[in-house]
Amino acid sequence: MNIDKTTLSDSIEYLLSDFFDTVVSRNCHPEEVKMRWCSKIIDIFNLDIDTQQLYDIRIKCEAAICQSNLDKSGELEFKYNELLALMLNILRTNLSLNLSKELFLSLSKKIELDIEKNVQHLNKDVVRFFEKNKKNNTKIYIISDFYMDADFIQELAKHHCISHLIDEYFTSADFLKTKRSGNLYDAILKERNIKPTSAYMIGDNIHSDVDMSRMRDIHALHIPRDFSHYEKSLKIAKHNPKVKKNLLKTLRAKEFDFYWMAIPLFIFIAKLHNRLIQDQAKNVIFLAREGEFLKEIFDIYNESYPIAGIKTHYMYASRRGTYLPSLRPLKDEDFSKLLNQYSDMSLNVFIDSLGLADFLPELESDLKHINFTIPQTDFKNSAALLQLLESKSFKKVYEEERKNRRQYLESYVDKLVGKEDLYLVDVGWKGSIQDNIHSALNRPVTGYYCGILRGAHSTSENNKHGLLFHEMANEENLDSVYNEFRASYEVFCSASHGSLIEYTSAPKFGILEENEAELKIFSKHIRPLQLNLRKLLEELIYMKNNNALSISEIEAILKPVYEKSVFLPKTSEMNSFAKLEHYENFGVFEFSSFDAGSSNRLTYIKSLVSNPKHTVGREWWKPLGFKNNRCGFLKYPYFMFKKSIMSKK
Repeated sequence: MNIDKTTLSDSIEYLLSDFFDTVVSRNCHPEEVKMRWCSKIIDIFNLDIDTQQLYDIRIKCEAAICQSNLDKSGELEFKYNELLALMLNILRTNLSLNLSKELFLSLSKKIELDIEKNVQHLNKDVVRFFEKNKKNNTKIYIISDFYMDADFIQELAKHHCISHLIDEYFTSADFLKTKRSGNLYDAILKERNIKPTSAYMIGDNIHSDVDMSRMRDIHALHIPRDFSHYEKSLKIAKHNPKVKKNLLKTLRAKEFDFYWMAIPLFIFIAKLHNRLIQDQAKNVIFLAREGEFLKEIFDIYNESYPIAGIKTHYMYASRRGTYLPSLRPLKDEDFSKLLNQYSDMSLNVFIDSLGLADFLPELESDLKHINFTIPQTDFKNSAALLQLLESKSFKKVYEEERKNRRQYLESYVDKLVGKEDLYLVDVGWKGSIQDNIHSALNRPVTGYYCGILRGAHSTSENNKHGLLFHEMANEENLDSVYNEFRASYEVFCSASHGSLIEYTSAPKFGILEENEAELKIFSKHIRPLQLNLRKLLEELIYMKNNNALSISEIEAILKPVYEKSVFLPKTSEMNSFAKLEHYENFGVFEFSSFDAGSSNRLTYIKSLVSNPKHTVGREWWKPLGFKNNRCGFLKYPYFMFKKSIMSKK
């Protein structure tokens, strides 16, 4: 019978309805929900296990609990929390997982709810039937054989905007009684004092929804559904080589120059999302300028997991802009961070690095006998610097601006996230902007980066994580693939605006340097690439969300593509990168060119033989460096050499 043509008699007071495949249907097999849940659990808790193994554990745990309940009460059913508790015990034993039960249960349920929301759609025929009967004041109850509690089903109803139609929710897990046995009907009829002939049941399962309700004198209607797509979907999901092929096909269908940069960016935002959930961070700040594009692509990923509740913010920041607010009173300050890194410098560059260029005329007037433009060797011990630091005008400007800008920075951060602990994101290397913010604000800061290099300072109150590569004392996650082409992260994630010069008062909070040449490079070369990468990332995210693969499993598929592309790039990629420039605005103020001056081929080879580490290490991108020095053929042995090293890790 067609439900749209069905009219309930006036004697019917209660409309009972199944939920899954009646009110809603899934676009995948129900078991795929569990498989995808397993992949996400692996991601979030960083489990050293593959999706199939965790899925097998879950299925065995479900079966064990069902058998136990069958022995006790005659019902093949289980409660979700019982399942999670048993799985957690197994993971603690097998994987030495150190995790609170409360956190595991909370996140696991949120993940399953989120996946269910993503795979479901409403069946409009049943919704129309609900709406028609609701007008007659018929009470509508959802009755589902499901391992989750009634609250879970209610959350799904809210998601589909139909909760206003439903009066109550009942699940087999809450009662440990099922429709399949008929005992759940008996329990609900008794608990709600419902006369069976005043109730009408609808559902897709002939036995559980129709036959068992009719045996209790409840009127019933079968809602036929087509389940053929479930088996097709499950067959593909369980056929890993086909999933792998589809993933690579998605990637290679977009083979524009540097398409392979989508791989580390995808792995980074996925690992970042998982880490933020682990750390229970609710507000995360992406630092300018590379953070602009990182935030843009992270937001796409984050939107597909709304249960995480992560809010993202963008903050203007630079080494120059955060440096002065981080400094101590002048009598205690040695400027070591700046002066130890840049030994040769002019007074102009020093003052500009402090963000005090607007005060240059005043300072030059006070120190007329000093040339501010001439670079000084061993600048930190120069007479020019000593005289500047002793001048009354510099002392006054330094102290006033240091205090003001620290206050502006504090107000800016408070406007973004209040007084919460800070969670920052940037491309990285040593996290100096994070250090400056921590010093200026004296509050706990955690930074997440594409990579962290040796020399970075990290403490419990100022913690740093390199999610693609991480080199620190006694800590190494030295993936030389992602560490091979660091310049790409800075260049391809550049921003639509200039660098922060200084912090100022609300509502502007900052003054930016608008470098026309830099912005021209961005609009002409970088932004078009970013848009292409974004489209490809959207497809990879879709593939991730619609397949039961953990990030580590996806990385294992995609990483060889990146590896080959970064070591053996196309000529067009090297040529286009060679034309780009990167602007430095702290310690030095100039463009860095990637098309560095070449040496004679023989001279380069001699240098390579005598000091290979230095010769190769100074190149921004090794294949381009070989090409610039007329030794392009060296990229092949270099690739084999690096592969041999990486295979040992």
